[in-house]
Amino acid sequence: MQYQLGKTAKRSVFFAIVAIAVLSSLYMGMNRSVSAAEPPTVRYALTFSLLDEVSVGALQYVVHYTAPGRFVGDRNDVACESLLDEPVRATFKNDSHSSALRSGWYSPVGFDGPVDLAECIFEARAGQAVFSQQFVVEVKLISALSASGGHPFPRVTVTKVRQGAGPQDRIVGRGVGTPAG
Repeated sequence: MQYQLGKTAKRSVFFAIVAIAVLSSLYMGMNRSVSAAEPPTVRYALTFSLLDEVSVGALQYVVHYTAPGRFVGDRNDVACESLLDEPVRATFKNDSHSSALRSGWYSPVGFDGPVDLAECIFEARAGQAVFSQQFVVEVKLISALSASGGHPFPRVTVTKVRQGAGPQDRIVGRGVGTPAG
C-alpha cells in the first residue's frame, strides 16, 4: 500500500523542512557569536628607546615578548609609529605566532642617541598587567657612525609602558628595571 501526499501536504512538509533549516542555522549562528565573543582588552602604548650615545646609520632589532597579549595588527600592518623625523625610515613587522616584533631603521645622514625610536600599541586582556620587563629587545644589526659609552652593541629597550592611547596616560612601567614614576 502506497501513500501519496497531496499538493497541500507536500508544501507543508517542504516549508517545515525549510523552517527547521533556517531556525537551526540562526540558532547555531547565535551560539557561535556568543561563544566567540572577544574578552575585554586594554591597550598599552610602548615606547622603544635607543639608550646609548651613538650616531647610527642603520639599526635592526627583534622584540621577543612574553606579555599576555599581542601587538595590534599583524605582519607589516602593525600599529607602530616612528618618533624620529625624516629622513629616517623605519619598518615594523609583527609575527604574533612567534611573539616577535621586528624593526628596521635606516638614515642616509644618521641619527643620534639616546633617543626615543618608536611607539607601538600592545593589547592585553583586561586584568592582566603588562610590564617593560616582558619585552626583551635583541639588537641584530647596527651601523654606528660613531659611539661612546663603552657598549659593544647600543642598547634598545622599552622605556615606557602607558595604559591607553592619550597624552594623559598613566605610566605603569619603565624599562631597565627602574620604577614607574
